[in-house]
Amino acid sequence: MMKKALILGFILTLAISQPVFAQEEEVYKFPELKPEYSFKFGYRLTNIKGSHKAGKFEYLRNSITLGGEYIAFPFPHRIYLEVDVLNKKDYFGDIRYAYKDIVRSRWLRRTLYHNLDNITLVDLNTGTASPGITRNDADINYGVSVGIDTVFLRLKTPDFPFHFYIDSRFIHKKGSTQQIFLGGSGYFSRIIRVSEKRTVDWTTQDVTVGANSHLGPLEVDLSHSEKSFEVDGGRLMEYFYTPGTSGRAEGTYPHHLIPDTEGSTTTLKLHTSHTGRLFAGTTLSWADRENNTSGAKADYFVGAGTVTWMPLTRLTVFLKYRHRESEMNNPDTLPANYLGYPGYTVALTGIRDSISTKTDNLSWIIRYRVIPKVTLNLRYSYDQYERGKGQLQKWDPSAKEDTMQKNTINLTADAKPSKELKLKVAYEHQETDSPAHNTHPNRADKGSVSVTWNPDKRINAFFNHEITTEKRNDIHYVGPYNDQLDRNAIYKDSTQNYTINLTYVPTKRLDLQGGVNITNSRADFSPNLHAALYADDTTKAYTYDEASIASFSKLKIRETDYTLSGGYDLRHGWRAELSYRYSKFDDLIENPNNPEFKDSIAQLILLTFSKSWE
Repeated sequence: MMKKALILGFILTLAISQPVFAQEEEVYKFPELKPEYSFKFGYRLTNIKGSHKAGKFEYLRNSITLGGEYIAFPFPHRIYLEVDVLNKKDYFGDIRYAYKDIVRSRWLRRTLYHNLDNITLVDLNTGTASPGITRNDADINYGVSVGIDTVFLRLKTPDFPFHFYIDSRFIHKKGSTQQIFLGGSGYFSRIIRVSEKRTVDWTTQDVTVGANSHLGPLEVDLSHSEKSFEVDGGRLMEYFYTPGTSGRAEGTYPHHLIPDTEGSTTTLKLHTSHTGRLFAGTTLSWADRENNTSGAKADYFVGAGTVTWMPLTRLTVFLKYRHRESEMNNPDTLPANYLGYPGYTVALTGIRDSISTKTDNLSWIIRYRVIPKVTLNLRYSYDQYERGKGQLQKWDPSAKEDTMQKNTINLTADAKPSKELKLKVAYEHQETDSPAHNTHPNRADKGSVSVTWNPDKRINAFFNHEITTEKRNDIHYVGPYNDQLDRNAIYKDSTQNYTINLTYVPTKRLDLQGGVNITNSRADFSPNLHAALYADDTTKAYTYDEASIASFSKLKIRETDYTLSGGYDLRHGWRAELSYRYSKFDDLIENPNNPEFKDSIAQLILLTFSKSWE
């Protein structure tokens, strides 16, 4: 009822606000502009050594490249077309059309190829004679093609700022990926690590319909979106499980189900005019999601507000607040013969409730221009994350806190000591109490410095260095029957990134570019094992070597990219361009327990010729 009332009120307000009389305007004669168009073609050479990590988002095949662009202004029409084909799995298309300010439309098509790892399994069950792994996909090269379509249409009423729009996105993924799971009995005894191929054929659709307008001192936007995720292939996998200590009957059971989901979101946005020293805005959003396979449902509410105040020309203060609630509901049981599998002879009960949450975020931002060439930005934010009362303890009985609190402070300084030089320094510190997930660190620090140097029109140089460190005081895992495993494990990770880019234009017809990007990453944790793993159906316990387990956590890699490119303007609108990229992925540990981390080198050369007409 609330949503219907909001929509009705919005429509009535728009009707009342329409102008009574339209003012006569002089007819403007648009100038005549000739269309511009270009065409390019070329060839792309690729070379890969080792794994595909150095070219993870590249279709590593030699290919012919094609492209073109067309721009025309037959006023009051505006037309823009662009096509860029790098290979059969990586291409780009952009079509735009506008009529005056009444119609605006765009169709954007983008595809890419994602190389996926085929991880080599390691037999951890060294205490038994039988092998602990089964590889059914040893020779498969995994990868997924991703296609993204964005379609936008906006219509405006003549002589009045009322807009109706449709904004939609369609994502299609097709290919194959590796699925690793536990076979054998699927439980503590006689576990076998299994690797199999999984087909990927997934489609995501997100369509938003909305309207906005200026209503006196306010600007209003009301929209509704429908979103769905559909699985056309690779929805469900199955495996024949042998008897084990779990008491489950022998037979074929489903695993790793990817369900179809759907949902909708209604959003209302209000904000005052951007003129003046004081600005305020608010956003209210209601959303629902449903798992069409299990029947699980989720409802969300998000409310956000912002106030911007500029008491002085050199001082601006931003205050932002955001509140989010999620209410999760899932079935308590699974019916007998679930998904058509006779192994489920009776209904399964005891399914734990999903955890509902409430999140509040409050942040202050102060921007102060100390002197004309130096600006400081200070930001402080406080986050509070509350989990459903009593729900968390059902998952982890040792958990005592239902609330996570996070404090973040960020300081940025921008300076321009001279006309040719720009400097930027930033630092951020974050502290988190009672993290909600193992992926949340207790402490995180991030610092960066960047320099831009532009001595004249021919030279432009950029340098950036960034450091990030994270630490978690207590990573732990809650096992079956709430056994406490691997408590008090300390986790650390750090990343350093260096970027250098240089552009040089020695002559009017020649331009050169070069760049280096180096990223060093390392991480590890120190496990403190408290639980024993049991062999077969006996009570004899054994533990894996702690040093061996710790070795799996160690990560030390370096990713390096070198790029060189240049273009030369030939005669009669012709242009030649040549680019070269050298990418290298280094595993600096070379750990035999992690064979999937292999060194990799990818080299790509692209030569193109283009012709432009006006």
